[in-house]
Amino acid sequence: AEAWEHVRAHPLDLVRGLLRKTVRHFASYEIPRNENLETLRQAAPVLRWTYPVFPLTACLALIGLVSMPPSGRRLGLVLLAPWISALVTEVVYFNASRYRSASLPFLIPFAVLGAGRCCQDLRARRLARTALALLALAAAGLAGGRIVSALERRQHLSASTFKSAMLEAYA
Repeated sequence: AEAWEHVRAHPLDLVRGLLRKTVRHFASYEIPRNENLETLRQAAPVLRWTYPVFPLTACLALIGLVSMPPSGRRLGLVLLAPWISALVTEVVYFNASRYRSASLPFLIPFAVLGAGRCCQDLRARRLARTALALLALAAAGLAGGRIVSALERRQHLSASTFKSAMLEAYA
């Protein structure tokens, strides 16, 4: 009851908070849940391999969806439903963008379609569209790396290191 009273009294705080969480979904930093990915990379060499950077993948997927014929966009939205549901669930219920990795496979086909569209535009010398796509990708890449601050990343790493040390000490 108190929560709803606060929302009624400060609706803009709710909107700002939901927008902030939506933006955090597109960060290139994976907010850890139980283990920090950086810690796991030290223990598992396969995790050192490059994986798709989320904001670039999402940007290419959007380009892919927009480049589909209008008749195919409805099907595209259906195929993107798992990602959309992950986004909505994270924004409404969870405090971080740590659950988005399960939805990444649903973005990749559209990202491939978007990359293909960019290549077609470049080959056809549609320079304005190519420049717009490259600008969007550059903005996504730059912004994605700045959404989660270096201080917050260090805090996540510290918490993960502390948790690991405590588990080791009491094992």
